[in-house]
Amino acid sequence: MNTQCQSSEQQVSIFLIFDKFYKRYSDAQTDHFYDQYVPSYYRDKYSTKSKKYADSLRSAGLTLVLSSTEEMYVSYSPAIYLKYFANSNSKPLNSYVDLLLTEKDIGEGYDGDYSILVDRLKKWETSLLSAQHPDLIEKNLYHFKYYSRLFMNGLDNTRIYKINPDNSSKGEMLPEFQQIVLNLTKDQSHPLIYRLFNSFHEELSKHNYEYFDGIRTFCSEVTIKEYLQIIK
Repeated sequence: MNTQCQSSEQQVSIFLIFDKFYKRYSDAQTDHFYDQYVPSYYRDKYSTKSKKYADSLRSAGLTLVLSSTEEMYVSYSPAIYLKYFANSNSKPLNSYVDLLLTEKDIGEGYDGDYSILVDRLKKWETSLLSAQHPDLIEKNLYHFKYYSRLFMNGLDNTRIYKINPDNSSKGEMLPEFQQIVLNLTKDQSHPLIYRLFNSFHEELSKHNYEYFDGIRTFCSEVTIKEYLQIIK
């Protein structure tokens, strides 16, 4: 499949079709893995049968991945996207593919350098603002929303609020995340983040930086799209 000779609009359309197919294909292969290969693979992943299976996935641009919950699933190989869509004629598509291939599970209880994740939020905003095709906008929005939710509400594997030991309810936002939110309110070079997090910070400060009902509305798709329309 040669996409380099296509126009930028055609390349985006081809990518969207390819991406949709490959996600369905990898999901189907995950089901097949659990139906046919799990017992033998877990028993001996270096057996001839297991190696042949892994090789067959690799030849199809797929790979076996171990999730943070110790479950195996079949996913696309970054190489297949690089092969067909790296250096396309569409800058928004290049931006999306480059960022997509850097995405990794942040893991259970992520305690690394959060500046890396702040940088991802900013890069996804840039990619989102450059996208023109509605489906490509939605794909960028998915990742932008993910990181917005991380720094506003937290995720199952990343806690950003103290837990009340008496009733397990969420309490005050952890100091390092308070500082991240404050820094985001000052960065006018990223207009969507600037507006979104200023609105959030204003309400959060009214609650003394403690978790409050309605936090999720600030990182909802509806709210982000409202600000996106203002900026665009």
